[in-house]
Formats: sequence, structure tokens, C-alpha cells
Amino acid sequence: MKKILVSIMVFSLAMLLLTACGSKQNTVPMPDASATADGIMPQATGKTQVDTSKFIGEEKAKELALKRAELGADGVKFDRVELDNDDGVWQYEVDFRHGDIEYDIDINAENGEILSFEKERDSGF
Repeated sequence: MKKILVSIMVFSLAMLLLTACGSKQNTVPMPDASATADGIMPQATGKTQVDTSKFIGEEKAKELALKRAELGADGVKFDRVELDNDDGVWQYEVDFRHGDIEYDIDINAENGEILSFEKERDSGF
């Protein structure tokens, strides 16, 4: 009787594991074929990983943004430095504040070219 009960428990556990594994495999999104262009590497999770070895890096992007704004690092508070792909161009979106001025600068991640520059007074909201 004990062997039958153990066999039923093992069988039930095996079926539970097979069902759980099978349902996870069906919910993982597959990367499309175009996701392998421009240094994007598909992962098993369906998310993408960017090969940033050819990029200038966040610190260099900050340095270039400050240079374009004609500022030193003193009194600057960085709100965001984010890598983004905009129409096939990898860029760092750098947002920071100095006093009551907000800066929004986009920089080409591969060559450091300034793609856009905006500054405006903080509205206080």
C-alpha cells in the first residue's frame, strides 16, 4: 500500500512539473529576426541585450553633455542618463539640472555627436 501511495505522489509531482514547464515555454516571447541587427543579442527570456562595447559610455556622455552646456560638474544634478535606440540610432539621453535650468541632451552613443540640445527654466511644478 505504501509503494502505491508513493508511486501516486511521484507521478502527481512529475505531472505538475511537466505542466508548469510546458506553460512557461509557451509564454516566453520570441525575438523577431530584425532584433539581431545593430549589436542586439536575443536572450532566452525574450528580452534583448545590447553590445555596448562600441559605445562611448555613460560617463563620456555626461562629460560631452556638460561641455555642450558649457558647464562644469559643480552644482549639476543628473536626473537621467539612458541608452535608447531611436530610429536605428543608439543614443544616450542625458537630462540634468543646474540651478533653475533643465537640460535635455541626446548624444550619439557610437561617436559622441550631439544630436539634440534643449534647455529651459524649471517651471517649479
